[in-house]
Amino acid sequence: EYGERPLVVLMDSDPYSTGRVASLPEDQAYKMAKGLEARAADPTQALIRRKVLSEALEGMSEASVLEVGCGTGPVCRALAEFPCVQRVVGTDPSAKLLEAARELAPGLEFLECYGSSVPLPDGSFDLVVLWTVLTHVPEQGHLACLAEAKRLIRPGGRVVLFDNDVISWSVGLQRDDLLQGVLDRLIDMLINDRYLTRKFPSLLAEAGFHGARLQIHPELDDSQESYGYQLVVNRAPQILSTAGRISPEEVEALQAEAQRRLEAKTFQCFLAYGCAIACNPE
Repeated sequence: EYGERPLVVLMDSDPYSTGRVASLPEDQAYKMAKGLEARAADPTQALIRRKVLSEALEGMSEASVLEVGCGTGPVCRALAEFPCVQRVVGTDPSAKLLEAARELAPGLEFLECYGSSVPLPDGSFDLVVLWTVLTHVPEQGHLACLAEAKRLIRPGGRVVLFDNDVISWSVGLQRDDLLQGVLDRLIDMLINDRYLTRKFPSLLAEAGFHGARLQIHPELDDSQESYGYQLVVNRAPQILSTAGRISPEEVEALQAEAQRRLEAKTFQCFLAYGCAIACNPE
């Protein structure tokens, strides 16, 4: 057998968590897929993705790459565009998200499985990518996921951790800011550890990887078309209202205030992402 029994821990309210994403109703899975693709299509997100993956793949040729927790596959598709990449495999516990991934990239491989138990042989890959994955895994599951990644990476290969550095996120203009309050409620609902990305170097060292250092990639959004605006004004209310954590009146007030700030040119959403690339020692 390859790997260990999957570590499935139900997190209270995060629809992206390991235990919930695999069993989402079809309508919720559709909304999630739409949100994942909208984020991936954002120009700033695409630039950050290209920069991180270019650094991770530096010096490689005919590389085999695995993405754990691929969702609808935007990172897999980005990886496949690099000339140095020969094979791309994506895994996810959600059959519904993988159905969308296969439709969007019929030439790539996708497997339905958990990140702590991938049914592939040791040393199958030159690079393993975990892109906004660990933030939805309970703390006690982090080392299990990294141990499985290490098993799958050949000696000298690399791992990439990339996630939301939510401790940096800000959309407020004052104390008790309405928009900041909604963003904070979303973070509280979806994020297990606000400081997760700051722990990447120590986590990777504990898992036996070498050379990790933290990089922060910032994004400042101030337009209606931006990912930050859509996150605060559309996605956050949608997720919070589905969970019964925000009223229709609050959604209306939020959207009105966001529109007022757009017109006054005071809407500013600062987002940041943490990344660490490390080597599996020879």
